[in-house]
Amino acid sequence: MIVHIQQRLGLPATDGCYVAWRALDDRGWSVRPFASLDELEPHAEEPVIGGVGTVVGALHRLGVEPDEVDYPRALLPFLVDPDVRDRTLGWVRSSADRWPLFVKPRGGSKEFTGAVVRSSADLARLSGLDDQLPVWVARSADLAGRTEWRAFVIDGMVRDIRPYSGCPDGDAPTRTMIQMMANQWSSAPVSFAMDVVDLGVGGNPDWRIVECNDGYSLAPYGLFASTYAELLVKRWFQLTRATASWH
Repeated sequence: MIVHIQQRLGLPATDGCYVAWRALDDRGWSVRPFASLDELEPHAEEPVIGGVGTVVGALHRLGVEPDEVDYPRALLPFLVDPDVRDRTLGWVRSSADRWPLFVKPRGGSKEFTGAVVRSSADLARLSGLDDQLPVWVARSADLAGRTEWRAFVIDGMVRDIRPYSGCPDGDAPTRTMIQMMANQWSSAPVSFAMDVVDLGVGGNPDWRIVECNDGYSLAPYGLFASTYAELLVKRWFQLTRATASWH
């Protein structure tokens, strides 16, 4: 089996590239490094591992457009803000009376990192982006001092839960709780991640989903190398409708 893994200056381009490289090499895959997408002729049977833009670009060249999975309808009751809406960046700019708002770009191109807009100063870093840019908008939630956890799901099963942001020694959610949430999403991709946080007060847990992320290009956050490679490869094969399988 052949896998293409992005490199930079002769080294794996990201921590994820290194982890996947090590795992797939150990499994006997032929690892073919590349520096830019221009060097590749993507093939459905040959996964591409690299930055989000690189993987999305490779998929586009195969005629594949990944679905948006940030806020699945089936999981709306569990979201930090169940009333999350799709809007445009121009709408956010003209809705100062509704600030603070959490804003993040839709789709897989990641024009900017999701953030809370409280004032015009928060929009300054987005000044070069078009008003028509599609974004997700939700009510701002105070997550200060709270630990966000990332649950990795493969083939419908929660395989691991890793600290994502905040204090890493905070109380983790139970796998049973996260599995219950994942079970509600019957049309989920073969691999994805759920970011969750406990909004409970007074010792009463209230675990909520911050967002979901597709499995085709995620950072490992301490996952076992073999599990991480499985996550990426299985989603690539699903998206490209490859006849190959994980092994």
